[in-house]
Amino acid sequence: MAAVPPPPPPAAGGFLLWLHGSGGSGDESRAEVAPYFAAPGLASSVRMSFPTAPTARIACYGDAVITAWFGIGEVPITAKTVRDEKEVLKAVDYVHELLDKEIASGTNPSDIFVCGLSQGGALAIASVLLYPQTLGGCVVFSGSVPLSKSFADKVSPEARKTPVLWFHGMADGLVLFEAGHAGCAFLEELGMSCEFKAYPTLGHSIIDEELQYFQQWILNRLGISGASETMAGRNRSFVLWLHGLGDSGPANEPIRNLFSAPEFRLTKSSFPSAPRSPVSCNHGYVMPSWFDIHELPMTAGSPQDESGVLKAVENVHAMIDKEVADGIHPDNIFVCGFSQGGALTLASVLLYPKKLGGGAVFSGWVPFGSSVTEKISPEARKTPILWSHGMADRIVLFEAGQAGPPFLQSAGVSCEFKAYPDLGHSLSKEELLYLESWIKSRLNAAQEKDS
Repeated sequence: MAAVPPPPPPAAGGFLLWLHGSGGSGDESRAEVAPYFAAPGLASSVRMSFPTAPTARIACYGDAVITAWFGIGEVPITAKTVRDEKEVLKAVDYVHELLDKEIASGTNPSDIFVCGLSQGGALAIASVLLYPQTLGGCVVFSGSVPLSKSFADKVSPEARKTPVLWFHGMADGLVLFEAGHAGCAFLEELGMSCEFKAYPTLGHSIIDEELQYFQQWILNRLGISGASETMAGRNRSFVLWLHGLGDSGPANEPIRNLFSAPEFRLTKSSFPSAPRSPVSCNHGYVMPSWFDIHELPMTAGSPQDESGVLKAVENVHAMIDKEVADGIHPDNIFVCGFSQGGALTLASVLLYPKKLGGGAVFSGWVPFGSSVTEKISPEARKTPILWSHGMADRIVLFEAGQAGPPFLQSAGVSCEFKAYPDLGHSLSKEELLYLESWIKSRLNAAQEKDS
């Protein structure tokens, strides 16, 4: 009986497969992307492949013959664009063959990344969704999901564990921003992790900011140090925004447009939605709510749902822990929120065991009694608080907000309180611009401290 050959030894480092856009080529992509992994110590740690698509007649370009992974029926691509899914699946089979070959050579699936631009980004996400194993990650630049939602049943539990990073320009006229945003929403419906980065003035192209963030994202998942300290996790940041009662995360996402200055090029932002639950002050009506609210307007003496607050705090801490585990330094993490989200922001920051970059409370209140101060760690007391409140607020009365700074002062926590005379229960542009400068100054201070 013949001896069974031993399995191949594991391949060193990671493998990055890059799929170009229609009309492009592997060589062009290599010239643009490979330099980000060419530094000493990286080139041997990340192997890269840049295949070129076959040529085909493309209807939306007047039957011109160009390189394309599958047919394109129309441009611009919208959230409702329909593709020839048979052609998409044929291209997916090709990508799967490349992945199977790499795994057969000894590469761990968790070290494999499928990435692409435009049509290549669409093929990348389709290939990852339909691959039977969990991969290291998928990165989509200006792409879309080229499959209908009916394919959701074909996405395996293992494939749903593959993390996705999605970049999209809000000024993209070829693959509209709505197409990218809808793609990320579809992934989240599948229970997948999708980090979505929007660029307000970017069209249908790749910029250095995206590629630098992409480089660090890949290296972090491979456990490889970057080319320089400035690109290390110490320089990345995270902004978590918690919405108010009855609102949603997606409705607040335009706030991310604030963070467009150079200091925020490595900033990840997240806008989660609260679970739906009965709310006492609204006669038990079920709505998005982080915890129960017994009465409105909220005053300095209103009763609080402390057990509900602490449960919500645990969920926020899990989000923060995930970013810390991903390499972001706690000093570069900022938790912000409006109204009920502001109250949860305060509770989450005060009860986190480590010092964070800061907590920003807008039209919020202190959601627990003074006995909680005993649970605030010495490190948490070092986290600075920015508190903004409208003096004309009739939902969370100004007195409720004004009670915050003395409470924090008694706990030894620094709080900057900003009052806005004519502002009701809403966010103003003035408040948000100050928030942007407040976070920026703290990021700059952290970088100067490191240098």
